[in-house]
Amino acid sequence: MMKNKISLKVWIVLSAIMILQGMFSTFSSYVYFLNTSNPVGYFQLLSQRILSYAFWIVLIPFIYQVVSSTIKEKLKLKEITILILVGIFLAIFHRLSVIWINDQLLSSNPSSNFLAELIDQKYFFVSLCYDSFFSYVLLVVFIQVYRISILRREAKLKEESFKKRLAETEIKNLKMKFQPHFIFNSLHSISATAYKNPEIADSMISKLSEILRYSINSAEDKFTTVEEELKLAGKYIEIQKLRFGNRINYIEKIDSMVLKEKIPLFVFQPLLENCIKHAVELTDESIKIVSSVKIENEKLEVIITNTSFNGIKASENSLGEGIQNLRERLDYIYNGNYKLETGINSIGDYSVYITLPLKNEK
Repeated sequence: MMKNKISLKVWIVLSAIMILQGMFSTFSSYVYFLNTSNPVGYFQLLSQRILSYAFWIVLIPFIYQVVSSTIKEKLKLKEITILILVGIFLAIFHRLSVIWINDQLLSSNPSSNFLAELIDQKYFFVSLCYDSFFSYVLLVVFIQVYRISILRREAKLKEESFKKRLAETEIKNLKMKFQPHFIFNSLHSISATAYKNPEIADSMISKLSEILRYSINSAEDKFTTVEEELKLAGKYIEIQKLRFGNRINYIEKIDSMVLKEKIPLFVFQPLLENCIKHAVELTDESIKIVSSVKIENEKLEVIITNTSFNGIKASENSLGEGIQNLRERLDYIYNGNYKLETGINSIGDYSVYITLPLKNEK
């Protein structure tokens, strides 16, 4: 939240603005006197006005406090009235103080009747107050422009922070949604095996517990390494091999350079599950499943391919909740900056093709 107290940096910047304004104002007076019978040098004029602008520099923190305390959101008539009244008071106070100091303290011949002479020159004094009021308005405008820029920056940061928290919450929700889906499918596989071969079912439960332990331990993480993700995928394939045996021919084609690259959690598992559900379960033939990971065109490329024959393939509409969940998670994580495509490749096998931005583990 923006503070009402001025920072040293802002004070210096506003002081520089006042000095520049004073130099330009002095120059205009210098040009005016050049056309008179008594021309005055620029630096002589500037020396006469140094006290005036030094006074404004001293007043800057007070004016900043007034602006910050008065203007909260939108500038309304009440706030404008307050700022004008403060400006009139400061303009009179500023001019009166500067004239008094010059006449009574710095002059070699101080006036014996200061107020009377000031009243005699009241119109000249009013014109000087007008000049002071203009300097005050200039300061108020610059202060408010600065405050608006800070408020917009804070609002943008808050919006980005909110979006980030929202995305993280959504990712957690999707992960929580994914885990019961995965557990249900795994338990279904175990149930299908338990009556036929209790020992294999027991081994499947053991391996499932390892996957769940990993899932719980990484509940707060969005990313893992390709190496860790492949280990998790391997455990899932081991569970399915206990059920389907030689009907699963699993192959990994992994570029060693990508092992330490970061990848979102649980990318491989729903893709492999898709291969099991839409290929292995639908035939007694051996299904070759190939997981490929490499770097291509400065992107992390993940391809999961399974044998597709005799009409066995997964359509876009039958990819299941796991793939849809993965798509939604990737969309939140990468804000659409990724690619997930499915279809039959050039040799007739079914492929899921994913490209992700590189995110090296440091």
